[in-house]
Amino acid sequence: MFLYIHGTGPIQIDDAATAIDVDSADFNGGTLTVDFSVGATANDRLGIAPEGDGTGQIDVDNSLNNIEYEGNVIGTIAGGSNGTTPLVITFNSGFATPQAAQALIRRVSYENTSSIIVVQNRTARFVISDGDGGTSTVQNACDPGQST
Repeated sequence: MFLYIHGTGPIQIDDAATAIDVDSADFNGGTLTVDFSVGATANDRLGIAPEGDGTGQIDVDNSLNNIEYEGNVIGTIAGGSNGTTPLVITFNSGFATPQAAQALIRRVSYENTSSIIVVQNRTARFVISDGDGGTSTVQNACDPGQST
């Protein structure tokens, strides 16, 4: 569960999420898709909260739509700009290791950009595929409604 307080800016949805790949050393060729299965509005935004390019850190190069882990490109980012367009990260590098994928999932963020407070339950749905035919079961994170 995550709790968004209106006007605070983007927050991480699940900073304790995990990612493993039992049949491969990386997620190259796979995707991370995050969308809303319940309660989205046009003002809801999904994104990646950048932290830097140091050890264990995720960064976003907005000019190229690249996602980086420890300074190495691991994929590209698209979508998440409204409540109906999924956030999709396409892993396109051998640097997209399980550690990188886990760090990325933990940096997925949510924000509502409306100037009007809307108290509404939302469920963000996470699905990751490893590029080798393996796909996770759907994992959900729920926001019980925005606080004022």
